[in-house]
Amino acid sequence: MIVAKAGKMVGVPLRPHDLRRYAATYASRSGVPIEIVSKVILRHSNLSTTQRYLGKITDTEAMRWIENLYGQ
Repeated sequence: MIVAKAGKMVGVPLRPHDLRRYAATYASRSGVPIEIVSKVILRHSNLSTTQRYLGKITDTEAMRWIENLYGQ
């Protein structure tokens, strides 16, 4: 109820699961290894569950990561 109320205050429908997904996605996109996201943040027993949960990255995002890794 607290999460729903906070979402209502800012005009966004919000559920606790939305925060869980955001935290995992943010961590993954920030460079936290997927194994850590899976086992520590999401507490999934199977890595494939986490991969399905986080979805695929766009080509643009993949290029940004490559540029960040190689400093271009």
